[in-house]
Amino acid sequence: MNSATFPFFLTTRYMYVESQHSAVDEEGPQLPGRQPCWISGGKIDPGSASRYITTLVHAHIPGPVDAWREFPVPVRDLLFDMFTRRYAFTRPEDLPRARAVWESTAQTNLRKSMWEARDKAMKTTGNWDPIAWLDYGPVWLRRDY
Repeated sequence: MNSATFPFFLTTRYMYVESQHSAVDEEGPQLPGRQPCWISGGKIDPGSASRYITTLVHAHIPGPVDAWREFPVPVRDLLFDMFTRRYAFTRPEDLPRARAVWESTAQTNLRKSMWEARDKAMKTTGNWDPIAWLDYGPVWLRRDY
Protein backbone atom coordinates (compact mmCIF):
# COMPACT_ATOMS: atom_id res chain seq x y z
CA MET A 1 0.00 0.00 0.00
CA ASN A 2 1.43 3.34 -0.93
CA SER A 3 0.44 6.97 -1.17
CA ALA A 4 -0.47 6.61 -4.82
CA THR A 5 -2.99 3.93 -3.90
CA PHE A 6 -4.54 5.88 -1.02
CA PRO A 7 -4.11 9.65 -1.47
CA PHE A 8 -7.53 9.78 0.17
CA PHE A 9 -5.92 8.83 3.45
CA LEU A 10 -3.01 11.23 3.11
CA THR A 11 -5.35 14.21 3.19
CA THR A 12 -7.61 12.98 5.95
CA ARG A 13 -7.49 12.57 9.65
CA TYR A 14 -8.93 9.62 11.48
CA MET A 15 -11.28 10.26 14.35
CA TYR A 16 -12.84 7.76 16.69
CA VAL A 17 -16.56 8.09 17.16
CA GLU A 18 -17.47 6.85 20.64
CA SER A 19 -21.06 6.01 19.77
CA GLN A 20 -19.98 3.59 17.06
CA HIS A 21 -18.01 1.27 19.36
CA SER A 22 -19.22 -0.46 22.48
CA ALA A 23 -16.88 -0.23 25.44
CA VAL A 24 -18.12 -3.53 26.83
CA ASP A 25 -17.14 -6.90 25.43
CA GLU A 26 -19.67 -9.63 26.04
CA GLU A 27 -17.52 -12.67 25.32
CA GLY A 28 -15.59 -14.78 27.79
CA PRO A 29 -15.23 -14.95 31.54
CA GLN A 30 -13.83 -12.00 33.47
CA LEU A 31 -10.36 -11.92 34.99
CA PRO A 32 -9.78 -9.35 37.72
CA GLY A 33 -10.33 -6.27 35.59
CA ARG A 34 -9.28 -8.01 32.36
CA GLN A 35 -10.67 -10.49 29.89
CA PRO A 36 -8.77 -13.55 28.70
CA CYS A 37 -7.23 -13.77 25.26
CA TRP A 38 -4.89 -16.22 23.60
CA ILE A 39 -3.06 -16.87 20.35
CA SER A 40 -4.52 -19.44 18.00
CA GLY A 41 -3.03 -20.09 14.57
CA GLY A 42 -1.04 -16.86 14.71
CA LYS A 43 -4.14 -14.79 15.51
CA ILE A 44 -5.51 -13.29 18.69
CA ASP A 45 -8.73 -14.87 19.99
CA PRO A 46 -11.49 -14.29 20.91
CA GLY A 47 -12.76 -12.11 18.10
CA SER A 48 -13.75 -9.39 20.56
CA ALA A 49 -10.04 -8.88 21.35
CA SER A 50 -9.21 -8.40 17.68
CA ARG A 51 -12.12 -5.98 17.27
CA TYR A 52 -10.89 -4.03 20.29
CA ILE A 53 -7.48 -3.68 18.61
CA THR A 54 -9.24 -2.14 15.60
CA THR A 55 -11.18 0.22 17.89
CA LEU A 56 -7.94 1.35 19.55
CA VAL A 57 -6.20 1.87 16.21
CA HIS A 58 -9.12 3.91 14.82
CA ALA A 59 -9.19 6.02 17.97
CA HIS A 60 -5.48 6.82 18.00
CA ILE A 61 -4.29 7.23 14.42
CA PRO A 62 -1.59 9.90 14.72
CA GLY A 63 -2.60 11.97 11.70
CA PRO A 64 -2.54 11.17 8.00
CA VAL A 65 -1.05 7.69 7.58
CA ASP A 66 -1.58 4.94 5.07
CA ALA A 67 0.22 2.08 6.81
CA TRP A 68 0.82 0.69 10.29
CA ARG A 69 4.58 1.18 9.91
CA GLU A 70 3.96 4.95 9.88
CA PHE A 71 2.68 4.86 13.46
CA PRO A 72 5.42 6.12 15.80
CA VAL A 73 6.73 3.47 18.20
CA PRO A 74 5.49 5.41 21.27
CA VAL A 75 1.95 5.29 19.84
CA ARG A 76 2.26 1.55 19.22
CA ASP A 77 3.53 1.10 22.78
CA LEU A 78 0.59 3.08 24.14
CA LEU A 79 -1.94 1.07 22.14
CA PHE A 80 -0.45 -2.25 23.27
CA ASP A 81 -0.52 -1.03 26.87
CA MET A 82 -4.17 0.00 26.50
CA PHE A 83 -4.97 -3.41 25.03
CA THR A 84 -3.30 -5.26 27.90
CA ARG A 85 -5.29 -3.23 30.43
CA ARG A 86 -8.44 -4.84 29.05
CA TYR A 87 -7.13 -8.23 27.90
CA ALA A 88 -4.66 -10.69 29.45
CA PHE A 89 -2.85 -13.44 27.56
CA THR A 90 -3.77 -16.40 29.74
CA ARG A 91 -1.48 -19.08 28.32
CA PRO A 92 2.19 -18.81 29.33
CA GLU A 93 3.33 -20.11 25.94
CA ASP A 94 1.68 -17.09 24.27
CA LEU A 95 3.60 -14.47 26.26
CA PRO A 96 6.90 -14.48 24.29
CA ARG A 97 5.15 -13.70 20.99
CA ALA A 98 2.16 -11.73 22.29
CA ARG A 99 3.49 -8.34 21.20
CA ALA A 100 4.51 -9.56 17.74
CA VAL A 101 1.12 -11.17 17.12
CA TRP A 102 -0.63 -8.07 18.48
CA GLU A 103 1.38 -5.86 16.06
CA SER A 104 0.54 -8.16 13.18
CA THR A 105 -3.15 -8.05 14.11
CA ALA A 106 -3.12 -4.24 14.35
CA GLN A 107 -1.40 -3.99 10.96
CA THR A 108 -3.81 -6.42 9.30
CA ASN A 109 -6.88 -4.79 10.84
CA LEU A 110 -5.78 -1.29 9.78
CA ARG A 111 -5.07 -2.47 6.24
CA LYS A 112 -8.48 -4.17 6.08
CA SER A 113 -10.23 -1.04 7.41
CA MET A 114 -8.53 1.09 4.79
CA TRP A 115 -9.41 -1.29 1.97
CA GLU A 116 -13.02 -1.38 3.13
CA ALA A 117 -13.14 2.43 3.31
CA ARG A 118 -11.68 2.70 -0.19
CA ASP A 119 -14.02 0.09 -1.64
CA LYS A 120 -17.10 1.64 -0.02
CA ALA A 121 -16.15 5.14 -1.21
CA MET A 122 -15.53 3.81 -4.71
CA LYS A 123 -18.88 2.03 -4.74
CA THR A 124 -20.73 5.04 -3.28
CA THR A 125 -19.27 7.51 -5.76
CA GLY A 126 -19.13 5.15 -8.73
CA ASN A 127 -15.77 6.72 -9.47
CA TRP A 128 -12.23 5.31 -9.67
CA ASP A 129 -10.70 8.73 -8.96
CA PRO A 130 -9.48 8.93 -5.32
CA ILE A 131 -10.14 12.68 -5.25
CA ALA A 132 -13.84 11.92 -5.67
CA TRP A 133 -13.75 9.80 -2.49
CA LEU A 134 -12.69 12.60 -0.14
CA ASP A 135 -16.16 13.18 1.30
CA TYR A 136 -17.14 9.52 1.51
CA GLY A 137 -15.00 8.08 4.31
CA PRO A 138 -16.19 5.97 7.25
CA VAL A 139 -17.45 7.47 10.51
CA TRP A 140 -14.02 7.12 12.14
CA LEU A 141 -12.54 9.23 9.39
CA ARG A 142 -12.65 13.01 9.37
CA ARG A 143 -11.20 15.42 6.87
CA ASP A 144 -10.00 18.49 8.71
CA TYR A 145 -7.00 19.78 6.74
